[in-house]
Amino acid sequence: MNINFHYFTIKALARISGFDEMEAQLIAEYSQFVDDFHQFLEEPIKCSCVPESAKFLCKDIYDKELDMYVRKFIPVNTGFAGVNIIFAASKTLQENALIPFHFIPEKQLNYINNKSRGIENYRVKKMQKTSCLLKSLLDYTAFLYKNNIGAIINLIRIGIVVHIFADTYSHQKFSGYWGWENSSRVIKVIDNLTKEDITAKYRKRLLDNLPAIGHANVNTVPDDSNISFTINFKIDKNDSLYMKEYSRDNTKEFLIASINIINYLRYCKGNKPISKEEWNILKKKLIKGFLFPKKSVSSLTVHWSEIFNELEFYYDERELNKPSDNFFDFNICAYEFKEIILGNLSFPSEIFYSNN
Repeated sequence: MNINFHYFTIKALARISGFDEMEAQLIAEYSQFVDDFHQFLEEPIKCSCVPESAKFLCKDIYDKELDMYVRKFIPVNTGFAGVNIIFAASKTLQENALIPFHFIPEKQLNYINNKSRGIENYRVKKMQKTSCLLKSLLDYTAFLYKNNIGAIINLIRIGIVVHIFADTYSHQKFSGYWGWENSSRVIKVIDNLTKEDITAKYRKRLLDNLPAIGHANVNTVPDDSNISFTINFKIDKNDSLYMKEYSRDNTKEFLIASINIINYLRYCKGNKPISKEEWNILKKKLIKGFLFPKKSVSSLTVHWSEIFNELEFYYDERELNKPSDNFFDFNICAYEFKEIILGNLSFPSEIFYSNN
């Protein structure tokens, strides 16, 4: 998914779920910030500027100018974009950013590596089981929020986990690794509003030559809320004809994600699931939001403000990138989620997820 869902949809869902303006804004902006946070090439922050709670993320970095090691803050990168796409070819980045935050498997990664290796175990699946890793992450996040409702860090944590949750709907069938299982081709794309065939917009020859990491070979087809599509995958690594077909209506699929997310947010607030009557009204508004083809923040802000004129929408990635208490809390939460998904950390005993 993209900012149309991760920020604008989540902001609307959070407000309607009962979160106030400040709370909903934090949840939504840090949901989107998962995609936008990538400081690979920026100068590290000196550890002296880092709060005690985040100093565990500091490491000794060699400073050429000083000719000595200096302790600096190492950010927990959760996204990549533009020139930083080259980093996606690194297995380190795949396991520390792509898989934890965008292509979460059903079980912790070290368990899959040690006990159940196989392509299907790395692929993203919609959450259907009550004992999967994502369900445990959602429960863990709700548990922390309910036990300290006033803590901003818990709202940031909700933002991150609903991003991960949302991406299981858009990224299903793909994995976060570079592997043949992601080798795919765009066959057909339809604009759900105009019913126009817009395949040519998505089918680019250059994409065929990109490393098969996530959905790189099929452009933004899985993420765009206004389209229906058909793509073909390889059945196995020797399949040069791409014999496995997969079709989906993203507008309908993202509605399913929306009702599950709003009910999760309502659960966090101690509210009952949304009623059928309320959902039918909300669904019509969300469809209008999803069918909008533009992706710029300014265009989307106008569009969503017209649909939900009682709500405020404003997203500024640059502000979130500035060192602040919230910035460091985001990194703390991202580190925690990453280490749990990799299998290096366990959940508290109250909601411990067992792989057995």
